[in-house]
Amino acid sequence: MFAPFRLATGGRLALACVASIVVGCAGRGASVSDQPSSVAAAPDAYETQVALRQAMDRYAVILRLARDRGECETSDEYLARRAEFDAARPELRALEERRFLLTFTVAANPYDADVGAYRVLVSEDDVLAPARGEVAVDRTTARRVKASLTRASGVVRIRAGHAYISDMWIKAGNRQIPVQFQSAWTPGPLFTVRGPIRWLAFSPTGDRLAAADVSGPTHVWNLDARTHIAYEFPIEGPRGRPDHPNALAFHPDGRTLVLGTHDALVDYWTPGAGRLTHLLRAHTNQITSLRLSGDGQRFVTASLDGAWQAWDYASGSRDAARGTAGVIIHDALFLPGGRHIVTCDDDGAVRTWDADTGDQGPVLHQDAHAAYSLAASTALPLLAVGLGGKEGVVIIDTDESRVVRRIPNATPHVPSMVFAADGRTLIVAASRADVRVYDAVTGVMLQAPADGTTSVRAVALNSTGTTLATGSDDGRVRLWYRVGADIPPMAP
Repeated sequence: MFAPFRLATGGRLALACVASIVVGCAGRGASVSDQPSSVAAAPDAYETQVALRQAMDRYAVILRLARDRGECETSDEYLARRAEFDAARPELRALEERRFLLTFTVAANPYDADVGAYRVLVSEDDVLAPARGEVAVDRTTARRVKASLTRASGVVRIRAGHAYISDMWIKAGNRQIPVQFQSAWTPGPLFTVRGPIRWLAFSPTGDRLAAADVSGPTHVWNLDARTHIAYEFPIEGPRGRPDHPNALAFHPDGRTLVLGTHDALVDYWTPGAGRLTHLLRAHTNQITSLRLSGDGQRFVTASLDGAWQAWDYASGSRDAARGTAGVIIHDALFLPGGRHIVTCDDDGAVRTWDADTGDQGPVLHQDAHAAYSLAASTALPLLAVGLGGKEGVVIIDTDESRVVRRIPNATPHVPSMVFAADGRTLIVAASRADVRVYDAVTGVMLQAPADGTTSVRAVALNSTGTTLATGSDDGRVRLWYRVGADIPPMAP
């Protein structure tokens, strides 16, 4: 009378995401090693629950039909279906006990004036139909969104436009588990200046942002007051033209800028106060890079002359550490710990150097194309190298001196990169209209924030990892706020 019912679980279901977050159960965060297995398990749990629900529904139909027809509930057909369902009941109960409630607040981003409303789709791996819910958010209200999930470990995907998401929790029984966002960015204020942006730097406290403009001025923003001043570099000597910085950083005092200039100088400059100090000359051609050490006590410069030089930050004196690659060095930085310096150059070599003596160490990677930019993770032994020739980015394990991931790219070269605060998420400026956000471990692109600019050439992150700055060829400087962090109020 009734067709037999069999429990069945299917194969993988496609995952789709724009921004992702990592959650943990009972206070335990998902680690690098256990994320893939957690993600893979979610569709099976979902499909098993669907099958068990179907069994329950089938049992209810059998019972109703049996009663409607006046049939005996001890019939062979009925007893067989009941036995099948009773056997599956413990598994259904176990799954029901693992259900969690995901809640968060979503509100319109006040800095994004181009979109009138936002839509937020919530589900676990985009397959849990009962957990889905769409919420339209206008500019004056914030709404609390709830979604029921069967798992609280692994990865939960949230698809959001430019909505600002905050206060996210997983609730399981009497427990509330805060959610850790992996990396997603929502736009903040936009500033526009005259020329292409070559370099960006935040002050140590994050209240100021400086930009090196290829057309000459050095721009400084007070981010709390949203004020901006463009400072022209002083004209000195017989040149009859001002020098301009190619790279810059803030001195620990938060007001003085350390500049690496087009005319091969390293300067301490306090814009607006008229104080300009030339440090001892260390290069014979323009500076290409200026980077701070992790402890903020030293910085390193690189140049088109093929040399790098380490400096004492407080005094501005040259350290004994200096190295020469014999070819244009595009970037140089201190590895975490400060014991080694890494350079990348025009012949595609990624070289290591002793940060105290300047002695050359192993070559971490040799590529067939020029290497233009570097970024080092502070949490994992990972070094990202931005290449030319449309080769994208290579991720190097610095402990094992080997390439562990290649992230392809279709643009001519990668001029700037930075690792997010988690040490795993890589933010890449790749001479294109958007910024690419990658998981450096898996190579998966997490997000591609864009604001209509032409070509993003520089990226910088503040010390807390909550604010990202991007600079473009068309003079646009955009702030982006990390989803899950506080968005500063708009300036009056």
